[in-house]
Amino acid sequence: MAQQHLARLRAKETGEVYYTRINKKRRAARGSKGAQKLQRRKYSPKLRKHILFEETKK
Repeated sequence: MAQQHLARLRAKETGEVYYTRINKKRRAARGSKGAQKLQRRKYSPKLRKHILFEETKK
């Protein structure tokens, strides 16, 4: 994967990290909404449930 198309998602509760691809064209087309951080609900093995992961710096 190209490094410029990766987003690092981190959980506040556990500190777990996921990496995912982002579509730069779709994100730029949203205008001001493109500045928002990416948020995804993903599974946490530590807590054994789905929690919110937010985009952080690489």
